[in-house]
Amino acid sequence: AILALEGGYARTVLATLRQRDEDITNLTQKQTEEMEECVRLVNTFTTEAEINALAAKHFEQQAVAAGRWGSQLDALGHAQRARYRAWIMATLDDYHSSAPLTTPSNSPLSSFPPEAVGV
Repeated sequence: AILALEGGYARTVLATLRQRDEDITNLTQKQTEEMEECVRLVNTFTTEAEINALAAKHFEQQAVAAGRWGSQLDALGHAQRARYRAWIMATLDDYHSSAPLTTPSNSPLSSFPPEAVGV
């Protein structure tokens, strides 16, 4: 059960990473085409200042996209950790309520009475 849970979490993270990579690739492609068009038209319809402004805009868009995806991945990680912890605690509670804890006979604690070790 624990491996299935971890596998599901890993698949979710991988899918999110693929979406991020696709989004960044699409943005980069769009920006490349836009910049190539501006450079092609330099000294005709576009000035160097406009190209510099476009480059700054592209840099800002890339930073915003990276920040957005970073935040989304962090939030996903936090949510998965919280769900995992809740699942572990529920499983532990189920285990404690369904089976009494016993100390193995070869344990050093087996020589103490149960009251002394908190069993």
